[in-house]
Amino acid sequence: MFSSVKTDLQHAGDKWTMGFIWKNDYIPHDFSECGEAVLRMEAFDKTGKSVLRFEERVNLKSVLSKNPVAHFQEGVKGHAFIYQDPPITHSASTSKDLSGGFIHVTGWVKPQYWSKDEELEQVHFEEIKIPLK
Repeated sequence: MFSSVKTDLQHAGDKWTMGFIWKNDYIPHDFSECGEAVLRMEAFDKTGKSVLRFEERVNLKSVLSKNPVAHFQEGVKGHAFIYQDPPITHSASTSKDLSGGFIHVTGWVKPQYWSKDEELEQVHFEEIKIPLK
């Protein structure tokens, strides 16, 4: 499911904007009832210092939280990631220089969205090199 992530990096003046478009064009059924997938995107400068980071979650909390069982109320609401729905998009900007740095795109999964993030298991990794100006 993480192979459908399309990343973007724009540079104008002293502003760097990174983002992604994540569309479910791969899984033709509903996302796992209790599971959760997390996409993280993080930009590093040329010294390896993290300067920008964000994440998006995919889970069915919005549906299951209507159930009175307490653990369904826990966790962070995510996107349902329904096949051929509009894509999930996210972008953020920084004025820190990313020239010569890199971006990490990672994908993580866990069996229950309400469990602690320490249970996340990394299943996807991509490194994107940022050319020098």
